[in-house]
Formats: sequence, C-alpha cells, structure tokens
Amino acid sequence: MSELIKSVSIEAVLMRHDVVRQRFEAMIQSIESFVEEAKAMELHVPVQSALQKIDYCSLEPMGAVRAEFDRAMTRAGWWHVLKGTGLYDCMSSTRRAQWSDTLNSKHSDVPAFTLDTVVSTFDTLIGERTALMEEGVVDAFRGLSWDFKSHLPTRLGKKIITTHNTYGMSTVFKDHALHDLLRAFYRYDGKPHPDFRDHCSVERFAEYIDVKLYKNGNAHIIFKRPDLVDKLNAVIARHYPNALPAPRT
Repeated sequence: MSELIKSVSIEAVLMRHDVVRQRFEAMIQSIESFVEEAKAMELHVPVQSALQKIDYCSLEPMGAVRAEFDRAMTRAGWWHVLKGTGLYDCMSSTRRAQWSDTLNSKHSDVPAFTLDTVVSTFDTLIGERTALMEEGVVDAFRGLSWDFKSHLPTRLGKKIITTHNTYGMSTVFKDHALHDLLRAFYRYDGKPHPDFRDHCSVERFAEYIDVKLYKNGNAHIIFKRPDLVDKLNAVIARHYPNALPAPRT
C-alpha cells in the first residue's frame, strides 16, 4: 500500500497555500483601496459596474469588460469637465440635449477623452458663444406653452409663464429656459452672467426680472428691461424672419 501513496511535501503545499492566501488578500485590499479612491474622485460608478461584470470563473469576457469600462470612463470624464467648468450650463437646451444623448447612450460614438480633444472641443464651444446664446433664446421662446394668452406667437412680451411646485421659487430658478434668457440679458447688458450652479434668487436677478408665484402652480416671470427684450426679439426674428412685424419707423 505504501508504494501506491505518492510522496508529498507538506511544507511545499503550505507554502503554496500561503502565497495564494497572501496574493488573494493583497488583491482584495487593492480592490478596496481602488474603489475608495474612485469614490473620492467621483468615478466609482464605472469602476463598480466593471467589477460586477467580471466573471472570475472564466476570464474570457475580460476584453468586453475592459471596453465597457473604457467607454464608461470616457463618458464620466466628459461629464466632469463639461459640468465642472460650467460650459454645459452655458449651452442652449438643444446643445445640452445633444451632449446628453451622446454621453448617456451606450451605442453612440463618444469623442476620445484626451487633452487634445478636450481643448479642441472647448475652443470650438467658446468660439460659438454668441451662437450658443442665440440658440438658448430661440429654444426658450420655442418652448413656451401656448396655453397662456400672454405668450405671443411672434415675439417675447412683457412676461412669460412657467410652473412651480411645492418648492416654489427654487423650482423656477432651476429652469434652463430661464437661464438661457437671463444669460442673454447679461450679455446684451455688457455684463458677465452669473454661475447658475450657485444659489439663485429673485434678488439676484432683480435688475432684469420679477417673479410672482400663484396658488394654481403658475409662476409669472416679468421682464423689467424692455430694451433687452427687444434685443432678444431681434434674435428670434433672425431665426424666424417672418415671425415679427416690420419694425416701426
């Protein structure tokens, strides 16, 4: 019987077990540290998503996991720079929707997230600031509800009407259309527009608008600078040349 039993080095077996245990513990600690660092950098979502998709029993799909992780990191990178710099909030509603569709879709071609690409994209967007502002004005006008008689189909009038909820004024000032109009007011008034990511209030924009909230959920935004409204209407007229009557002489 003893001839059938192979000789095994217990010390060698224990050594291999110790190596694997140590490597496994090091891997777990590395993953834990990696996830915590990703959380601190606000990149934990693509990291955790990739980790959940790894089949540790069969590493054949690793190429697909790597590709998806790369796409997720690219999308996250663009969101960070667009929102972190405030450039996303300077875009018109149409342009924001285009970027959102591109970055949120798993099937769209997202631009490579490299220094050259980011700088080139930012140079283009900054060079289009006037066009972006005008797009915002047109988007805001086009998005008005025609259920209200004060909304004129040919131009901006003395006020626009939107809605609010139980949070009242804070809801009104989260409206991107209002941001677009206020941004244009500041631009045509020769002043830098504020960062709309900061706290917004009626007092902050008192030079340009007044806001009245009603119990029916409507919010009336009253324009206080007719001269600036005329400039916005001129923008609308350039995009819809047949919308406005001929200027009075």
